Amino acid sequence: PHVSQFMLTHALPILYTLIDSNKPAYQSLGGAVLLHLLTECTPTTFSHSTNGDTASFSETTAQVLSMACRCCRSPVAITILSHVRCELFKIMGPSSHRLPSGMLRREATSEFFTLVKKSSHCGP
Repeated sequence: PHVSQFMLTHALPILYTLIDSNKPAYQSLGGAVLLHLLTECTPTTFSHSTNGDTASFSETTAQVLSMACRCCRSPVAITILSHVRCELFKIMGPSSHRLPSGMLRREATSEFFTLVKKSSHCGP
């Protein structure tokens, strides 16, 4: 990977802050950079950024993305954040309905469908 552990350790909090912003441009920027990191790095890269626990990274990132998707109304930001969620689930690997990753996937799917339903009723 082209990203050092030092950089990743310092970049993740900044990206989480951008994604958690109430401005769609910041959410999109943070999501795009995180998407790039997720696609360029191996899953083991993230285990060192969160005290050796990949599950901790996945759960923290999933929570940040979940909160951002709930409050976001920009179609561009929602698309980027949804794509980041998909990449995150690829890193998490296969899931079972009993594992936390399976629960996170179900929550993400439910939130996405709710968001699509709300946006289709509100109009442009």
